[in-house]
Amino acid sequence: MQGRTNDTERRAGKEDNLQGSVSESLALRNLTNEFHKLRMSIEGSMPNLPKWPTGTEGLEDQVQVLGRKCAHRERLREMAEQHNQELAEIQTHNHLLEQQREDIAWQLGALAGQGSTVHLETLLLELREREERNEEALQQLKDHITTLQPG
Repeated sequence: MQGRTNDTERRAGKEDNLQGSVSESLALRNLTNEFHKLRMSIEGSMPNLPKWPTGTEGLEDQVQVLGRKCAHRERLREMAEQHNQELAEIQTHNHLLEQQREDIAWQLGALAGQGSTVHLETLLLELREREERNEEALQQLKDHITTLQPG
């Protein structure tokens, strides 16, 4: 008799465990479904967020994409820095050429006040040649600045 009682108790215990497992499984499934709904809702409302990887492949792809974006940003920063340096050098050179031009104009004015025609003509020719070279260099710098300007 006692053997039957133990059998009945064991069966009842197994049925309770089975019902507990089924209800836990159902609760876990419901919780998982709610989680997926919440995740989809968040992704829908915030499209700029990176997508959640479903496995390690997705994560590796995202790491590679982020790495490329970071490298691209760094390259853009370096290019902007180099552009600014070149622009500063061009502006400095331009300023020097403008000073030379003013100096030439002053020398021409001073020479115009002197009387020696031959000497003045020689100096005038030299100054004009120098001014032409400076104007050519200035034009090249302006063209270079124009090509460096973004957009």
